[in-house]
Amino acid sequence: MRISRIVLVVGLLGVALAEPLVHVGGEGTSLRPPRHRVIVLDVSASMGRSDGRTRASERASREVERLLDAAVPGDAFHLVRIGASPPFAVIRQATFDPEEVRRELERMGETFERGDAAGALQSAADLLRQTPEPTTKEVVVVTDFQRSNWVPETESSRLTLQRILRDMARRATLRFVDVGAPPGGNVGIIALTPSRTSAAPGQRIELTAQVRNYGAAPVSGRLEWHANGQLADIVPFEVGAGREVPVSGLYATAGGAVCEVEARVQTEDELACDNRRFASLPVRDALRVLLVEGRPALRAMDRGTAYLRLALAPQRTPAPSPLMATAPQRIPVVAEVVHEAELSAADLSAIDCIWLCDVARVEPEARRKLAECVDRGCGLIFSAGSQLQAADYNAWEGVDARPLWPVELEGIRNLDDDDPPYATWEGNDPPHPALSRLQGRPESGLTTTLVRTYFRSRLREELPGRVVARFSTGDPAIVEAPRGLGRVVAVVTSADDRWGTWAVWPSFLPLVHELVLYATTQPGVDVDIAVGGPVERRLPLSDFDSQAAIIAPQGSRRELPVRCDAEDCRVRWDGAAEPGCYRLVLEGDRPRTLPLAVNVAAVESLPERLTDTEF
Repeated sequence: MRISRIVLVVGLLGVALAEPLVHVGGEGTSLRPPRHRVIVLDVSASMGRSDGRTRASERASREVERLLDAAVPGDAFHLVRIGASPPFAVIRQATFDPEEVRRELERMGETFERGDAAGALQSAADLLRQTPEPTTKEVVVVTDFQRSNWVPETESSRLTLQRILRDMARRATLRFVDVGAPPGGNVGIIALTPSRTSAAPGQRIELTAQVRNYGAAPVSGRLEWHANGQLADIVPFEVGAGREVPVSGLYATAGGAVCEVEARVQTEDELACDNRRFASLPVRDALRVLLVEGRPALRAMDRGTAYLRLALAPQRTPAPSPLMATAPQRIPVVAEVVHEAELSAADLSAIDCIWLCDVARVEPEARRKLAECVDRGCGLIFSAGSQLQAADYNAWEGVDARPLWPVELEGIRNLDDDDPPYATWEGNDPPHPALSRLQGRPESGLTTTLVRTYFRSRLREELPGRVVARFSTGDPAIVEAPRGLGRVVAVVTSADDRWGTWAVWPSFLPLVHELVLYATTQPGVDVDIAVGGPVERRLPLSDFDSQAAIIAPQGSRRELPVRCDAEDCRVRWDGAAEPGCYRLVLEGDRPRTLPLAVNVAAVESLPERLTDTEF
């Protein structure tokens, strides 16, 4: 650090004392009275950055060793880590034995976590307040001053950090030791995105890795794709200075409950921990969809479920020959049709998604069962039609007295007398996840679908609804909202050829499948978890007697308690110490495996260091 930084810190703290509050570097060897010293050591992933000779973590260890070597009898030590989450205090009760500090340093080692500087300094300030007065106190912060860890993202967080520093400065001498180095060349994978949120056995899945070059010169290299522990492909790439490039891989999933993928950059650079990134997705044999018939008819294609049944589960064809491509293009769907009067008695325990097809109204018992199904994780979709009674749908409530549907239906709009006498579909920018595979592709037919009639609707303020697609008139066409562990989707036109061309247009089959797949994707689930952060999964109340365990990449198993209240059950995990593919295993009446991908936070790759002005 430069001397100018010392002056700036004193100005920032705003504390007028005769002695300097901030020192940089080592201390003298002259005799001195004992001190109460709080060592705050940065162990975030960026501390693994090398200057070509040593890593920042190694330089930090040497600085702490100097402090311990210079200890005099009576010196007391606390040790605090700058990591991702509490507890930050490693040695909470003061120790007078420097060897105890050394042992804790060896156990800490390097981590893959992001650094929460404010959280660690608050912990250090709390330890200072616990120390009896009067005592000579000193806080020594050893860090690489990575900007992303030291510059809060919000004004309130910046003021909080300043308040913590002012409080510490009133109680102790502050000393900052900079072990960072000027940034050199680094290449990292900052994101890994699969083309689907789940897959079928044998399905071909495309993944895209975003490779970022943080250096000042172009880089060429190879990216290895590993699937379920096996090398699947090697793809060359080139990326310019300060740029990023997508690198894609395509492979077929194997059997089993999950598909685990790793992208690995083969290059020598200053930070190794961001050269790998993981993704994990469930592999499902089939989706079970219940179609509820609201318009029975003698002629098959006049029924409300006719087109949906054909789109979701077409008539089976003979098994393909070995010469034919056998990889499925989507997850197989098992579709069952029931009349609306049969819904109250239907068993929904194994159903993934329910689609109400022009159902006029639903009896109270069936409403209760549908709400419970959504709350435990299934998807619920309705498509409109002339049978549908808007007032009945608008009055639906779940067990928590909140509306079940994300829209309020206002009445039928017929465009026959308008100019033009139809509306078309329009997506959002950026596309909603349910439209990401169709929007921007003219051959999908999405924007050329013609709709003559639909229900005008508005989003309810009580639910966090999102518009999936609009009509060219500006009215919502498809709206979705999370509810409990599931999702509810409203399609305000008909899923047949009575109100438009959608059911006979190229957009129908893929959009129906994408809506069902999206509706069965649990909302609020973080598919890319940062190392060190806590992980929590919501479960349905039916899992109250389940046993849960987390399986680490190396195969080790840790049992987790399942805690339930009146609304749902939850499994909480303190977090992973290293990146990789983990599995949350649930054993009970509904045994299943939930995949978890844990990665180094992308901000740890950023090479920018704190400037004098920012400090």
